[in-house]
Amino acid sequence: MADDRTRALLEHLRRDMEALARTLKVEAPSLAAWTRVLDVKLLPRLDPDFPLIAAICGGGSSGKSTLFNTLVRAGISPTGGRAGMNRRILMALHEETALRRAFLLSLYAPFDAAPEPLTEPDALKAPGPPLYMADKGVPRNLILFDTPDFDTGAQGTYMNRQEARKALEAADLFIYIFTNATYNNRDNTDFISRMLTGIGMRKAFLVYRVYPGFTDAEVCEHAMTVARNIYGEDAESQILGIYRADENNAVAEGKAFPSLRPAHTRYPPFHQALEAVDPLGLRESTLTSILTDALRKARSLLEALEGAREALSRYTRSLKDVQETQIRQSLRHFPADRLMKRFLRIWTASDPPLIRTLRKTGHLLESPFQWLAKVTARMRPSNSQRPRAPGPLDFESQVTSDLLFAAHDLFSSALSEYLHVPGENRDPGIPAPPAVLAAQKALSAAGWKRTRDALLARKETLFTLSNQLDDRLAEIADDFRKQMGSADRIRQYLSAALNILPATLAVTYILHTGNPAGAVGIKVKLAHLLRSKDLYALLAIPATAGFKAADMKQLRELLRPLVQTWFKEKRREVERIFEDHITGEILACARDALSRSASLIAGIEKDLGALEGHLLEQARNKP
Repeated sequence: MADDRTRALLEHLRRDMEALARTLKVEAPSLAAWTRVLDVKLLPRLDPDFPLIAAICGGGSSGKSTLFNTLVRAGISPTGGRAGMNRRILMALHEETALRRAFLLSLYAPFDAAPEPLTEPDALKAPGPPLYMADKGVPRNLILFDTPDFDTGAQGTYMNRQEARKALEAADLFIYIFTNATYNNRDNTDFISRMLTGIGMRKAFLVYRVYPGFTDAEVCEHAMTVARNIYGEDAESQILGIYRADENNAVAEGKAFPSLRPAHTRYPPFHQALEAVDPLGLRESTLTSILTDALRKARSLLEALEGAREALSRYTRSLKDVQETQIRQSLRHFPADRLMKRFLRIWTASDPPLIRTLRKTGHLLESPFQWLAKVTARMRPSNSQRPRAPGPLDFESQVTSDLLFAAHDLFSSALSEYLHVPGENRDPGIPAPPAVLAAQKALSAAGWKRTRDALLARKETLFTLSNQLDDRLAEIADDFRKQMGSADRIRQYLSAALNILPATLAVTYILHTGNPAGAVGIKVKLAHLLRSKDLYALLAIPATAGFKAADMKQLRELLRPLVQTWFKEKRREVERIFEDHITGEILACARDALSRSASLIAGIEKDLGALEGHLLEQARNKP
């Protein structure tokens, strides 16, 4: 059991478990208790030279200090009739052990204090760190603790219980002394039970301070009541011996040490029983028990931390979903016809010279008509409530408005204590995990105004087409033109020439009649007769480009992926803007915690598996 590999695995497991909690920013009191068990009960005892620690414990005025003095054969620890007199832990150890400074530091680790030698007995009466005394009469393999009363106080407030608990947690076995007044005191035995069986089952000697008139059978009966209150049904196997310390006036006056006698013939004299305890054998069983419990608690801790990681992962996915929803909201007024217009400009710019001349002539002839039509429209009384078609400025304003509304909703969601995902009915929502709270605080400190200004500074990128898209449009136009046959080219020339006719007739009609409205009617009728839906406005790809229906369908198929690419490009740009100024730090913290925690969990699983396998192998090899 006490091998270097087991120790290395436990130390690695401890570091990773604490690192996992820090990574997820989880406060886990149970983790602190678990690491304390490893530091106090398990890791130091994997050293084969670590002495056996026996703690003398009991209630107030039970005779603990008197028993301690008896075992070390010296009147070191103050005794008297007042409960709670000694406030500090006293340790007795062999002189050679006291010279091992590194060992003393590890021994005192449970008490968070540097070792101090005992200089005067009265020092034990004042609260403070534990003290030690070195004596060559103490066996090399034994350290004896004299502990403060753990029941001095009232109404649940015990002034020495914390110090007593530290000593009892650090002990390998207990020497529990009790009296006729306290043997069935469940508050006392419940406390001892928690200390002995909380993590790792530890054995105990029972010492009954009793009147001489009690028979050995009565002593054993009362002692087994104590044992069952502590250990339950397994009490018989956990008791190392039952001894009686008969009341004596000389002992009470401090003039003599008490005499410990076995309460049953199967128990040897106490000194012999104590010296006969095999530290390695006893510790092997104790360490196996402690390790089994520690690994079981480690599994429970890991499950809780994995739950915290899953909550972080769920929150991260949900925040991304909320962000995606707001990205789409910010792009809902992006028209695909902007891409079509750009393609048209590229297409007409690459027309043969004659077609460009014919089209230009048509525009020149039509310009007076367009001017007169505008004048007529202004003069005509307005009785129509039809909204004006949005122009470039309206489009940019709408996009800016969409961007800010979406960004504000995302900003609010990112700062919310509970995240609500669109389309999911969660009440109150997904809680923000501890790992992102610092990033949320930083975003809150930046404030909405600063975030809004940063967004507006980058909005222009949403109104433009990239050079890469222009290049791709030019490639499509060039490829499409190369595919045009002779009939397609003739149709294109004819369409360009026909563009001149409606404009010429309309302008001539205006000059002869002075009636712009009639000219509009003539133009519409001619356009219908010539099968052209719009021969002069370049708001979409017109019939004047010379495309037949099949050509238009083919062109739309060619442009569809490009429209999607354009949308994706704008989507990525909005995503960059949102993450740079709103969600980026939160998502970065979450992703970093998820990545590092995944690695730590894998290491913990590996170490736990190796330790659990070691325990199974040990159980199989046990005779």
